Amino acid sequence: MRRLSAAEEDRLRATLEPLDRDAPARWKAGGSELWTDDAQPVKVFLLAPNLVKALEGTVQDPAPTSAGILVGHWERNTFLPSLEGAYELGRRSRAPRVRLKPKGVQLFLYGRDVLSESIASADAGLHSGGLALVANLDGDVVGLARIVAPLGARGRVLEPILDRGWYLREGG
Repeated sequence: MRRLSAAEEDRLRATLEPLDRDAPARWKAGGSELWTDDAQPVKVFLLAPNLVKALEGTVQDPAPTSAGILVGHWERNTFLPSLEGAYELGRRSRAPRVRLKPKGVQLFLYGRDVLSESIASADAGLHSGGLALVANLDGDVVGLARIVAPLGARGRVLEPILDRGWYLREGG
């Protein structure tokens, strides 16, 4: 494992621009660092300062393949946040989000599309074809979705990409 280079961080920043261009800087707040494993697909991890110190102080033979929080991976030239990456993005940034009513959150966590009547509010700057963090009424991020129709339209407006219900349905 190694630190992300400045060029890799710039590329990460550019691909996250629709959500929050400053996400890498916000993830690194408080001394945390972004590292990568160089495996395929290339993964990006967020490491707390004490974990960085521990990794730097050890002989890496064999090198660790994972440490910290997996915030996402590169697929072709696109960075795809992981579920925890989306959660951290929501926790540490002002990324635009859609807040759902309780029943909408429940259905989203079941992997279902979001209908316009399930939306309680949406931040400015969200548009069809873009990505949005999906949150409950308290602002806690529960996943990431693609906006498939204008948020004011009737019917299906969000398509889940990842959601916290995945842990129960498939990942656990």
